[in-house]
Amino acid sequence: MLKIIGIDPATKDSGYAILDGNGSHIESGRVRKGKDMGEGEGYLFHFSKYKEMIEKHNVTHIACEDQFGSVNRDTFKKLSRMTGCVLMMASDSDIPLKMYYPSQWRLKTHKAGNVDKEFTRAWANKKYNLEIKKSHNDISDAIGIAYAGYLDIKADDFESIN
Repeated sequence: MLKIIGIDPATKDSGYAILDGNGSHIESGRVRKGKDMGEGEGYLFHFSKYKEMIEKHNVTHIACEDQFGSVNRDTFKKLSRMTGCVLMMASDSDIPLKMYYPSQWRLKTHKAGNVDKEFTRAWANKKYNLEIKKSHNDISDAIGIAYAGYLDIKADDFESIN
């Protein structure tokens, strides 16, 4: 059965969401690296946690937010490394991975690419009867990313990069 994980990668707190083949919400949350972890340890920690979720839920597809150049250079480099961990995890698990720029997944999910994080949070809370806090936009973004992936799978337009 189809299951997709959406990942909103970050250097500290990454959001994730798992949807089933009907687009229904199974689980969502955050992967939080420990404050005392070094950079490499943090990447390995995220990799391990996502791998656990993939195995626990028998995930068949991965949708991940891609990085764009409008953040500062140091943040861009760190986010690119985290995205590299997701790519390695997808390849290691032999699971198709599709990357989405923020405007791409928002356009798919909301039919408008320029909506803000608050809009996505309100959408996710209403659609799935959740209570995601304002400070946890990474979770609602992950839900939106997973939903965009779900829509692409249903339209037979999930072009994997791995």
